[in-house]
Amino acid sequence: MINTIIVENEKEPIKLLTDLLSIHFPEIKIQAICENLPDAVEQIRKLNPELLFLDVELQSKTTGFDVLQQTTGLNYRVIFTTSHSKYAEKAFRYSALDFLKKPFGIKELTEVIEKFKYDLEFDKENVRLKSLIKNLKQEEINNLEIMFSIHNGYQRLTVGDIIFCMSENGGTRFFLKGNERFFTSKSLGSIEEKLKDCRFSFT
Repeated sequence: MINTIIVENEKEPIKLLTDLLSIHFPEIKIQAICENLPDAVEQIRKLNPELLFLDVELQSKTTGFDVLQQTTGLNYRVIFTTSHSKYAEKAFRYSALDFLKKPFGIKELTEVIEKFKYDLEFDKENVRLKSLIKNLKQEEINNLEIMFSIHNGYQRLTVGDIIFCMSENGGTRFFLKGNERFFTSKSLGSIEEKLKDCRFSFT
């Protein structure tokens, strides 16, 4: 069983998610449903779940990011849910984390759960979530970390270390400080979209 906590403050998304999980994913056990920051933090610390479905925007001007920052050190995975794509624009894009845009269906839910299972096998240190938490504290874009999936896990790069990117064999070659290089199968166009806020060359 996959012990899971849902952090969500709207009734309709709670019902949708619990119904889809109970019908299609019997291996997922819902330990608790939390509607606010204090309850979420308490239950996460108490129950130590493997997976969170985490709403980005909670009550009283708090966010799911506040939940993350108050439960650091616990080794859970996160599937974000949000009605507001602005939250996903940078934080998720840089850290390669998935999110469900409300309203979602079984197709979108299946995709993110399969990604979660992949992470359990290949991201033992939970580097994507650690990268997101670190990025949330950064104000300088050069200190942000970006994540790329590779055949057996994830590669982490710091934006300030990137000099330029070049298309190569359908993928992208990164040229880094210290004469280091890194290749990803991601296209140059997708990399340019991922790093559109950064000021270095794409060729």
